[in-house]
Amino acid sequence: MSKIESGLYELLETLLKEADHPVTCVELYDREDVRGQAKSPNRVSDYLGGLWRKGKVARTPAVSKTANDGSRWAYSWRQGAEKSVRAEGEQIIYEPQAGSQETLLKRPNILITESGGSIRIELPRFVITVQTTI
Repeated sequence: MSKIESGLYELLETLLKEADHPVTCVELYDREDVRGQAKSPNRVSDYLGGLWRKGKVARTPAVSKTANDGSRWAYSWRQGAEKSVRAEGEQIIYEPQAGSQETLLKRPNILITESGGSIRIELPRFVITVQTTI
């Protein structure tokens, strides 16, 4: 990740943490400090989408406040986002609980295992256990 990209992520994180309402990429791009880091609102949107996929921000449908703001999503910082995932290089890693029997699927933010008569789906914020009946 380049220094400019790192700077934009840090700036967006700071602005989202300070915001008192969900903000759109256009609202953020209207700020001079953000325009100095990003070439267009689309670039800001790309970075916000990355933060959302990493579980750091929540997104809700945007309510347009201006005629030229065609944003679909508004973003807000999730409280405690740093506790649920950790960054290792540029990849987000979720560490599921130990003791799984047979791994059916393992991805950065999900683990699906089968143990006896149950299937366990582990996500960063919750676990689903499906009990089979015979």
